[in-house]
Amino acid sequence: MDLDTWISLAVLVTALTGFHVALRRELHTEISGLRGEMGGLRTEVRDEMGGLRTEVRDEMGGLRTEVRDEMGGLRTELRDEMGGLRTELRDEMGGLRGEMAVLRVELKADINRLDERVYALASGMRPLLEKADRPAST
Repeated sequence: MDLDTWISLAVLVTALTGFHVALRRELHTEISGLRGEMGGLRTEVRDEMGGLRTEVRDEMGGLRTEVRDEMGGLRTELRDEMGGLRTELRDEMGGLRGEMAVLRVELKADINRLDERVYALASGMRPLLEKADRPAST
């Protein structure tokens, strides 16, 4: 190989070395920039997740409060309804007790009347029965 070839090869190797160094610096710069962006994205995602957690926690707290308030209202409403039903049942029971007392009085009167009729019938039949028993004994 002659000298021109060696010089050309040396220039080529020098150029490639310079190109390699330049590309390496550029790649390092790009990699550093990407790492910085990734760090920023990680921070952004972390912050966003923290915000979402807080939002979900607040929303859940609000829902719990809403459910608790609704349950309290429903308990009150149920208690009032049950109180109304108890009052209605007591009134109904009182009315039935009054009706039962009236029916008891009427039943006692009917029994007394039946007893009087049976006694009157027995009293009226006594002479006939005594008369019927006399010929049999004579």
